[in-house]
Amino acid sequence: MTDVTIDERLAYAIEHRRQLEIRYVLGPQSRGLRVVNPHVVFTASNGSLTLHAVQVAGFSSTGLTEPAWRSFDLSRVWVTKLLDSTFAIDDELNLGNDELYAEIHLAVRQ
Repeated sequence: MTDVTIDERLAYAIEHRRQLEIRYVLGPQSRGLRVVNPHVVFTASNGSLTLHAVQVAGFSSTGLTEPAWRSFDLSRVWVTKLLDSTFAIDDELNLGNDELYAEIHLAVRQ
């Protein structure tokens, strides 16, 4: 496993199933805050350190209207707040998906 540095608040949120408020910085498209249920930090097939989370609220360039899985390049994620609210592990989480998760660094415990 490759050594990576993971934001302490993100690691805590995954370990304790706490929601996070994040800003995903994509140039001028960084319009608002997002609330996510962080499930996995992994290295994607393109080599980027990535957060796989269920976005439950906030800004969405695709018009999010209900909770949905999103992958966020961690070099573009700013954790703004660790929230008090907790979450249940999403039923669709499949940590055995080697096509998606080239290398898992941190994941919620099932």
